[in-house]
Amino acid sequence: GFYGFNGAESQYNPEWVDKTSSEYKNPLYYAMKRNQLRFTVNLQGNITDERLRWLGGIGVMNFDVGSASTTNAWDTTFTGSTLYDEFVDWGAIDPAEAGGGLMSYVRGGVVYDTRDNEACPMRGMWEELVMTYAPGFIGDGGGWLQLSAIHRQYFTLVPDKLSLTYRLAYQGIIAGKQPFYLQGNIPDSRNNRDGLGGSKNVRGIMGSRLVGDGYLYGNLEARWKIVRFQWIGQSWYFGVNPFLDAGMVVQPYDYDKSAIEALATSTDYLTGNKETLHLAYGMGIKLAMNENMIISVDYGFAASRNDGSTGLYIALGYLY
Repeated sequence: GFYGFNGAESQYNPEWVDKTSSEYKNPLYYAMKRNQLRFTVNLQGNITDERLRWLGGIGVMNFDVGSASTTNAWDTTFTGSTLYDEFVDWGAIDPAEAGGGLMSYVRGGVVYDTRDNEACPMRGMWEELVMTYAPGFIGDGGGWLQLSAIHRQYFTLVPDKLSLTYRLAYQGIIAGKQPFYLQGNIPDSRNNRDGLGGSKNVRGIMGSRLVGDGYLYGNLEARWKIVRFQWIGQSWYFGVNPFLDAGMVVQPYDYDKSAIEALATSTDYLTGNKETLHLAYGMGIKLAMNENMIISVDYGFAASRNDGSTGLYIALGYLY
């Protein structure tokens, strides 16, 4: 989806996509086309032992972005305007970047990992410090340097049954300027995530709701393995994980909003509010086979109506 830039600065109007509302525009108003083709190679090796490791990587990413009104899988007869279309018309999205582009990068950093188990750690830490540089020698989306730092920690409350975990993360541009279509790309030591909001970071608020040059986000989660049992010759456990997630834009994306501010209806798009912490909370259930094959279902609630309402996420494994 596309909801504007810089978090609380951008207004979300659920009535515009609600067919029962008198203010209804169309079902794809906050949608956009965002196709990606990625080629990445990531390597890690020991510095002192397996706990302290270096990491390195290279990648090429091609972004094909555009209006949901031209290509969409929801309604092939759709011809209405979207927020993305309007931002392009208003000059808030640079026409040279509006269709996406190709970029290459190199990546380096360090990982410190003392987890007792990868699938569901009961104690230890997992730290990452990663620098990503896009020199621009392939494609036209380069010329920037990004820093990402992630701290995760795990505490045993009841051995083999209950743990408390949290994750704190920061990323930001420390040199250069990222193009529009890279806003929302969130890298770590293993891959690139797309968007702050949704299944991989702030469960309950809309995917890609928070878009900017730099972010802070965090998660607090308790993991309780309620019951263990044997079935079809395998060991299983069923568990729950209540959680509290949060995120915010700490480095705003610089864009031309003069045409939006000149509108008589500018408050429909820009709130005039400063960015603040966006909160979500919820509960998950887990079904695990032999401790490491984990089926996950999380259900989150956005604390603010401006961030959406709820989200259901089905995946494999714990979030972090």
